[in-house]
Amino acid sequence: MIKNILLPEKIGNYFIFPKRIIGFFLGKNIIKATQLNVSGSRKTIVEKYFEEHLEIGSNLSRAIEKIIQKTDKYDGIKVSLPGSLVIFKELTLPFTDLDKIRMVLDFEVEAALPFSIDEAVVDFIVIKKDLLKKESTILACVARKKDIYELIDTFKNAGLQITNVGVDVIDIYGLYKSIYALNTGTDIILDIEFAYTNVIYVQNGELRLARTIHQGISTIAKSISEHMKIDNNKALEYLIRFGLEISEDQEYNRAVNNAMSEFIGSIQFTLNSFKSLYSSFSEITRIIVTGNEIKKFSEFLETKLNIKSEYLNTTKILQNNNITFKEKHFPNSGIISLAAALPVPQTEEFNLLRKDLEPKDINLLNKQIIAFIALFILAFAPLLGYSYFQKSKLETEVNNSKKEVIAILKNEFEITDPKILKNLTEVIQTAKSKLDEEKNIWYAFSPQTRLSFLKYLNELSEIIDKDAIGLKLKKLTIFTTAPDVITLDGEVRDFAALGILEKELDESKLFSHVSAPQETKFNIDITTKKNEELE
Repeated sequence: MIKNILLPEKIGNYFIFPKRIIGFFLGKNIIKATQLNVSGSRKTIVEKYFEEHLEIGSNLSRAIEKIIQKTDKYDGIKVSLPGSLVIFKELTLPFTDLDKIRMVLDFEVEAALPFSIDEAVVDFIVIKKDLLKKESTILACVARKKDIYELIDTFKNAGLQITNVGVDVIDIYGLYKSIYALNTGTDIILDIEFAYTNVIYVQNGELRLARTIHQGISTIAKSISEHMKIDNNKALEYLIRFGLEISEDQEYNRAVNNAMSEFIGSIQFTLNSFKSLYSSFSEITRIIVTGNEIKKFSEFLETKLNIKSEYLNTTKILQNNNITFKEKHFPNSGIISLAAALPVPQTEEFNLLRKDLEPKDINLLNKQIIAFIALFILAFAPLLGYSYFQKSKLETEVNNSKKEVIAILKNEFEITDPKILKNLTEVIQTAKSKLDEEKNIWYAFSPQTRLSFLKYLNELSEIIDKDAIGLKLKKLTIFTTAPDVITLDGEVRDFAALGILEKELDESKLFSHVSAPQETKFNIDITTKKNEELE
């Protein structure tokens, strides 16, 4: 499309063209996808949410294809890679320019990798810039190329091309920044997924540490099933349905409390490791829980760790005035796919589709050349041929215009004289004469000379008690004279009623004169007042 070749997608934080993005998260037993539309100053409408549950042996590409068939026409697909497949490393580099950082990034992370840098793809987000020292603190993310290739092939088999590969930790952090932009405390973000949990340490709004615990909803359900000696699926159903709410089943209450205590113990162990690894560690002021919601979990967590806890749900997301939800219900479990699609300034440039993995359009140069030639022809060809065709074109247009005008005036003013229709000037003059006649007629109804006749009729209906005097009105006639006259032709019950009718008409402020009826069968002339007489 020309708009994508010759114009940038956005200028600064302003999207020149509306953009529809589909964000995907591929879980162990479910695929989640969110469709959103972003335009202007990042005004985002969350349009649709999709889920496709996976059975053992399910075709992942087919499940993705089912989702994409339900979406509207889109501009890009963004996929969030699980943090368990990524190595995170914080670095401080003597550059503030992003391109310079990318030039040395592979070298800086190579020593920390358990595999060759040739097998890796690396990207980063800027945590902090110090313009005085001319240095940047970044969080580098390293993934294996084979994991990215598998992801690309999965979507390719569904007939789709991924435009961006993010990481769930980075995406959740981006969503956090869009809601808690001014936070100055120390937060822990717990992203609880089915098979794992991301623990993200954020200090003064800056992502500092991230770890993935290989425990999630499935682990908790398994612990409950072992304690209660029931099927895993049954335990999962109990967990989703009841969570930590007190139920009548005391055995379940004990099982879920034990399972949650073990789970929180793993979280506490990770927090302690953060404290030992990070020299600038500060006390945690809040835990923000997202992902799969467990009833009463935030309260249980707050009691166990003695740290204020809350859920990051759609209610919180709506605190960002730039985000609106088209659908009334958006599940908290789908927030990860929303985070994947959401363009946030701090994280939107992050993309693990770099170097040889980045989608290439080999025809881009040809498209640019064709677009340039097309625009050149559109701009200059009319000018080159203008002199040659000018005279004949103008004559044709003038003649056509005359015929069109004559045809319109003929129909509008019912001009039938063939002699007149041959001459445009005579047609215009005849139309003008007829128009003047109509103006004189309609002038009689102008509110500048008299009140609307609807007001007169309304006045008659309000001042005359039809039932009380037994009025039978045969005819009402309005004469547009100067002044206007309304004639009532009818009869009343008796002479007493006739006197009442006469009195009611005389007392009206809209009528200047009412002829006196002599018989119960009457014909009354009512003279109306003009606007100026009422002022």
